Amino acid sequence: MHTLRMLGGISLSDADGGELDALLRQPKHLALLSYLAMPRPGTWHRRDSLLVTFWPELDQGKARPALRRALYVLRGHLVDGAIRSRGDDEVSLDPALISTDVGALAEDLSAGRHANALARYTGDLLPGLHIPDAEEFEKWLGNERSRLKTQALKAAALLAKSRESSG
Repeated sequence: MHTLRMLGGISLSDADGGELDALLRQPKHLALLSYLAMPRPGTWHRRDSLLVTFWPELDQGKARPALRRALYVLRGHLVDGAIRSRGDDEVSLDPALISTDVGALAEDLSAGRHANALARYTGDLLPGLHIPDAEEFEKWLGNERSRLKTQALKAAALLAKSRESSG
């Protein structure tokens, strides 16, 4: 299983803990992988929306091959089957083959494990990542950063209240 860490830093490791640095040096491919991993692996994403999000400057005739190439690159760095397709229209990551700190954070919050959630929230989502000319991605990233920060603040408040009431 691969592990994608996106909070407070960015790393991608394989099942043996080896870092997959080559992919991290390709901002658009890293952005696409991260986007596919949100809100957690297994979420299906429409190819048409990926085209608009990552290649808004290209017409469909050029954007589709760009997406195909990017998915090919991702598949080359990830374990077989990590990127799934549903027909010709949708793409997702296999949650059995890729885990994320954001997904684990969501699970901790859902289960009321506020201390664990706070330990996982080590900083902003995808710090330092910027994709020029991808306004939709930048907007999405800003919204996700705000959402996750708000969730962490709520978890901190709930944890403080719980500890205060228990003495």
